[in-house]
Formats: sequence, structure tokens, C-alpha cells
Amino acid sequence: MNSKIDKIIAQVGLKSPYDEPPRLRDATQPIILDPEKFGKMYGLKKEDLMGASTEWIIPFVFAKNTINVIYAPAGSGKTFSAWGIAKIAYLTNRVKTVFYFDADNGIQTLFNRHIGELIRYKNFHYISLNSPRAEKIYDEGIKTNEALLRALATSPADFSNALIVIDSLKDFSGALDIESGKDMNQFFRILMKLREKNSTLLILHHTNKQTKDENGEPSEKSLTFTGSQMILNSSDTAYLVYQKNRETNKKDNRIDYVFKPEKDRIGGAEMEVSVFTKATETKRIYDVVIRLPKLSEYLSEKDNLLIEAILSVLSKEEDRGVERGKLSRLLKKHPRDKRLTRILKDFDGFLWVTKKINSLYIINKI
Repeated sequence: MNSKIDKIIAQVGLKSPYDEPPRLRDATQPIILDPEKFGKMYGLKKEDLMGASTEWIIPFVFAKNTINVIYAPAGSGKTFSAWGIAKIAYLTNRVKTVFYFDADNGIQTLFNRHIGELIRYKNFHYISLNSPRAEKIYDEGIKTNEALLRALATSPADFSNALIVIDSLKDFSGALDIESGKDMNQFFRILMKLREKNSTLLILHHTNKQTKDENGEPSEKSLTFTGSQMILNSSDTAYLVYQKNRETNKKDNRIDYVFKPEKDRIGGAEMEVSVFTKATETKRIYDVVIRLPKLSEYLSEKDNLLIEAILSVLSKEEDRGVERGKLSRLLKKHPRDKRLTRILKDFDGFLWVTKKINSLYIINKI
């Protein structure tokens, strides 16, 4: 502290000729922030500060309007896992639009993974930058994938409620060095501008080459994140992704993935994902099954009790399902009850599935 200034201020009857800096204020007095004034000072709106709640792509794993990194060894199927996440996010209306930018895989690879099921939808966009026709999407001055991202980030385009998948980081970083913290900080500034447009980003990245343990089995313990630490520092969540059923996935007609969190600023709970590779008579909803973390650890007691009550009602009508209004009545809730509406939305596609039949919304247990 400046003893001379402090001495002058402390003199009886003498007022400071300037506004006291924060370090000289009485720390015992409570600081009361007026949210409305705070918003005006810092460019926020009152509603940004009052009662804000997290919206989820996958509950407690990927939140909306975040930057998320998943990384795995080359050829391990991380593209397929990202494809499954994009599919369920779109088909459960968690996002209205998907932009899947693929500079890593050939078109045939994606068609082998049933891309045709989704590209028929108006707002599910698969952009193959390995296609011979890809140059048609480049305007004058946009010659690289990195430049394409820059152009999108600075354009007036609205990405509200969109999921943007970038496959993969190495193919979009251009001349920027993945090992350089300075370069990766620059690259993630581009992604942050896209996030500012209210999009959610899923970035695919690589690990080192997987080694084998003493039994000759691939060892997940040997996998490490490659590149600058700035990649992790600049993301909201980061996951190591690996297959559980590598030896049996062809026989199983599905690939089982473990998402192990490395960074958990927003979300970041561990989860398991199964993506079905072949249509069968018993194929599951959306061909994607996501096993959520233990909900009791993340939800309030009231939320947990409501979920148990919903599942109890649905289990009694497992074949026919329950109409949304009837479910409210059975639960003795108002049809527009906020807690019920939020819970039904958050876990649709994970614990139950909602389908519109004629003008009615029918809910079935998964």
C-alpha cells in the first residue's frame, strides 16, 4: 500500500480528492452488484445474469455454446463416434442445424456409416473438403480450410442453435503449428468467434500411436494428448475416446465407445456411447445409445424423484407410450410445469423418446 496516501486519507476531517481505489475500501462491507447496471457496464443483458441455466447436447457431458475436443488414435473410429453424437443431437432437436466439416475422411467412408440417412434432412449439412467438387465452396481469397473457418467466423452468418463438427484439427490448422501454444491460441480465437455466434463446436483430434500391454492387448493407458497444452486450455471439455469392443465390434454390429474426461469446465462427465453399424430388426433408437453418468450425482433430489416417477409411468405403458398431456395428469403436474418440461427435454433420446403422431406427442421408455 502507498503509506503516504493512506496517511493522508486517514487524517481526521480530510477527504480524499479522488475516488478510492478498491484496495482502500472497507473490505468488511458487502459489495452489492446491480445486475442491470452490471450488464450495461460490461455489455451483458439482465437475463444473462439472472436465472441462467445450462442447455445440454448430452446432459452433463456436452453443453450448448461450448468448444469440445475429442481425441483418439488415427483409425480408431472417433469420426464414427462424432457422427453418432451429431445424429442424436439433430434427431432429438437439441440443435436445429448441423455443419459437419470433414477434411479427414473420404466420402465412401461416411456413406459406409449411413450418411445417406441424414443428408436428406434440409438442415443437416455434410461438407466434404476431400471431394473433387469442394473447390466450388471456396470464394476468391479462401484457399485453405483454415481460411474457410476464418471467413465463417467473421461473416454475418447466424449459427444460433447449430452444431459445428470439425474433423479434424490437423486438417484445419493450416500453417499453424499444433505444437505451438501461440499458434493454437490464434486458432482457437477463430473457434471462439464461432462460439460467439451461439454455435456448439466439436473438434476431433489425435493422440499418440497406441501401444500394447504385456498381454499384447491395445492399452488405453499409453494414449496421451498430442500438441500444445493451449488446445486443452482453450476448450470447455476434452475427452479421450477409445473402443471397448475392438475385437468383437463386427460381430456385435456396433462400436462401443468410452469418453474419458480430460477437461471439465462445463460438462465433462464420463459416458459410454454405442453406435450401431448395421440396421437390424432390433436396432435401437436413432442407432445411437448413450449411457449417461449416474444422474443422482448431478441432479437435485426433486429432479431425481421426478425422473423416477416418469419412468414408473412409462414402464406401465411400455408398448403404447403415454401422451404428453396424460403424463402430466398422471404425475399431477400442470402441462406447462417448468420442471417437468425441462426434464422431459433434457433426457429425451436418453431415457425416453418423444414422437409426434398426428397432433399428439407420445413418450415411450427406451
